[in-house]
Amino acid sequence: MWPRRSLSQRRRLLLALAGIAPFVPASLSAAAPRHDIRVIVGPGSQRHTQAVEAMRIQYGPIPVDELPQNLRRAARPTTYVALGAAAFRSALDARLDAPVVCLLASRQAYERETSAVSSSQATAIYGEPSPEHQMRLIAALYKRPVVVGVFVSDQTAYMEASLHEAASGQGLRVAVARVTPGAGLTRSLNRLGQVDVLLIFPDSELYTQSSLRELLESTYRRRLPVVGFSAALVAAGTLASAYTDFNDTLVQLDGVLDELAVRRLPSPRYPAYWRVAFNESVARSLDIVIDDTARSLGGRP
Repeated sequence: MWPRRSLSQRRRLLLALAGIAPFVPASLSAAAPRHDIRVIVGPGSQRHTQAVEAMRIQYGPIPVDELPQNLRRAARPTTYVALGAAAFRSALDARLDAPVVCLLASRQAYERETSAVSSSQATAIYGEPSPEHQMRLIAALYKRPVVVGVFVSDQTAYMEASLHEAASGQGLRVAVARVTPGAGLTRSLNRLGQVDVLLIFPDSELYTQSSLRELLESTYRRRLPVVGFSAALVAAGTLASAYTDFNDTLVQLDGVLDELAVRRLPSPRYPAYWRVAFNESVARSLDIVIDDTARSLGGRP
């Protein structure tokens, strides 16, 4: 039996039950999201568009803009999320009065931007897998001590210690060659000596679309496997990679936002959750067997 309601109230309820109401009364709506965030984007890219769509599923109709100053503060505490290095640079330049979490940018890009514009309210979840995850993948592929070749530039030389530590933890060794921009990655392969596999990670000083293409062609001719840092690179011709799915990153972001909500700024970090991808045709051509142990690597939320 209908409770006593006005005609307009009954009409709105019928529309809501039919799924065609223009809005749902607050008493019937889902719980509000725990976090109030604003998203800063850089120049348009499909990856960023997909990331925004995933974030809106997670957090509701969040405001998004390329200009940080257009994202006005709300009454509740606000955190800004910058997608990519360009958006993060804009956020730092705007001197926002709230924490900024950088996503979809490499560790190199994050450290470059924070060294140029210091900020006491910035943190990040890096866009690439950690050295520990990549070394675990290499160890699972080879199941014996191997030498992992790595290129670094002056901008990424700080990675050497963590690479050696991650390799040692898996019974592997690292051979590092410091390369200057323009030196040529193919010629620099000779400086690594006898290595079993080449590990690459984001370094804008060394890796461009053309230099990566040249490197993959050269290593393929030498039958030298390459482990990359994204699923896209696996599709382009690297043997394998650990990588992070953005939906997994959102789970980790939720934890970062929880820390910020209690006024604790977490340190920048690598993705906690990861998956693995393999190029089956490259593996066959290099006579590398990918077993179930390697395929089962990773950590889901």
